[in-house]
Amino acid sequence: MTPQQAAFAAMNSAEQTAILAARGVGVHAMTVGPADVHIDSALSNIAVAYRPNTGRFIADRVMPVLPVSRRSDKYFRYASSAFLDLSRANIAGQMGRPAQVSWNMSTTPFAVADYGLMDFVPADVESNADAPLRPLMDATEILTERLVMAREYRVATVVSTAGNYGANTQDLAGAMQWDNPASDPVKAIETAKTTPVVEPNYLVIGYQAWNALRRHPAIERYIMSRASTSLGATPLTVTPELFAQAFELEGVLIGKAKYNTGNPGATVSMSYLWGTIAALIKIETAPAMQRTEAFGYTFRYAPNGASPFETRKWFDYSIGVRGGTWVKVTHSDTEEVVAGENCGYLFTNVCTVAVI
Repeated sequence: MTPQQAAFAAMNSAEQTAILAARGVGVHAMTVGPADVHIDSALSNIAVAYRPNTGRFIADRVMPVLPVSRRSDKYFRYASSAFLDLSRANIAGQMGRPAQVSWNMSTTPFAVADYGLMDFVPADVESNADAPLRPLMDATEILTERLVMAREYRVATVVSTAGNYGANTQDLAGAMQWDNPASDPVKAIETAKTTPVVEPNYLVIGYQAWNALRRHPAIERYIMSRASTSLGATPLTVTPELFAQAFELEGVLIGKAKYNTGNPGATVSMSYLWGTIAALIKIETAPAMQRTEAFGYTFRYAPNGASPFETRKWFDYSIGVRGGTWVKVTHSDTEEVVAGENCGYLFTNVCTVAVI
C-alpha cells in the first residue's frame, strides 16, 4: 500500500467521500428497488370468496328429504279423528257385541318440480388459471350453493305461509310483538303448543325474531331464574338448548341464512331469508313412513339414488377456439305440507325492527 493509499484508508467515510467527489469519482449505490426485482402475480394460497351462509341452512332439517321413485304419485292420509274419537267401548251383557267404529282416509297427489343451474367454463380459462383458482370446481360449488339457497327460500316460504296452518296462526302487532317488553311470549308459545292436534316439538324461527325473543325480559325470567338445569349451570344468556328444555321442545332451528335482494351487478343488499316468523311444528327427524305426523317433507325424485343434487359435465368443442366444459347441477323436488295445521302453529311479524 502506498503512503497515499494508507492516508486515504485512515480517513473517515465523510472525508473519503469529499475527496472522491472533488476528484469526480461517483460513490456506488444500488439503485434497484423492490418493485424492480418482483413482478406482481396472484397469490397461490388465497382467494377471497364470501360464503356467509356456511352452516346456516336449515331447510333439510325443517322439511326432511324423502326419496321417491316416481315424478308424481299419491300418498295416503288418515282422517285426523281416526286415532282420537272417543268411542263407547263397553260390551252389554254376555252376548253383547262390541260397538263398530268408523274411520276414513283419503289420498293426496304430489308432483315434483325440476330445478337447475348451469355454467360454461372455457378450456383456456381452465388451463390458464393461477393457483389457487379452480374454475371448474368453483363453478360447480357456486351453482350448488345457489340451488341450496333457492331451496332454503322455498322452504322458508312454505313455513311462513299462514294458509298452511289453517286457523293456527297469529299475526302479532303493537304490544304483542316480542321486541316489546309488555308482550308475553311465554304464554303465547305455551298456548300455541297445545293448540294443534299433535303437539309440536320444534321451534323454527328467523334470526331477527330469535334475537328479539331471547332478549325478552319474560323469557329471561322464565329460563334464567333457575340456578341450574340438566345442561348444567344456567349461563348469562338464553341459548337455543336452554329454551328448548324450558318449553319441552326437542330443539330450536334458527334461520340465519342471508341473500342478496339487489339485482345482479347492482350494489349488494342483504336480507334474512326467514324474516320475522316463528313456527312451532312437528318434525320427525327419523320419519316413520307408515305412520307419519310431520308438518311437511321434501319429496325428491332421485332415480340415481338419494344424492342431494345431480351434477353433469360435458365438453363442448363448438364454443370459442378450444371449446370448454358445461357444468349443470339439478334436482327434482316438491316441498309437501303433509300434516300442516294438525301439527303446527305460526306467529308472523313477531318483531318490528331488524334485531341483530
